[in-house]
Amino acid sequence: MYVMGSLLERSRREREIAKVRSAPDEATAFDLIARYFENTLARFATDEERVRFYGVVREAARRSPPERMRLHREDVYGGIASFCLVVLSTIPAVIPFLLIDAPHRALRVSSFLMVALLFVVGLQWGRHANVNRWVAGLAFLASGAALVGIAIALGG
Repeated sequence: MYVMGSLLERSRREREIAKVRSAPDEATAFDLIARYFENTLARFATDEERVRFYGVVREAARRSPPERMRLHREDVYGGIASFCLVVLSTIPAVIPFLLIDAPHRALRVSSFLMVALLFVVGLQWGRHANVNRWVAGLAFLASGAALVGIAIALGG
């Protein structure tokens, strides 16, 4: 999925460049570029700075040859890293089943560990997302507890 997402994002970017490249006039090209960069630092620039920046982007788009969509080494490495993270993240869920003979108790311990880890992930996510990390941790914890509650209600 990671590799496919990387290819899709690169393809989307190439389609945007192709639209700018084939724009009939400068105003249309600038409008396309403005929509692409609307949620970036460009919105903090003055109108004059934006026009200058959009002109540079338009010229770069016109000069660049179309990119052939293919896998890059970084895509494969990213896919491998994602796979490893997914596999490694299941280890804490499996450990209770290896150590506890009663399957029902092992399931509850496993669920507790995973919800606790969601809290820790939420704390870290909050720090990186520049939001209140405790609120983020509690939100992650609450969503995990809700999922466990649904699983228990369904017989799990």
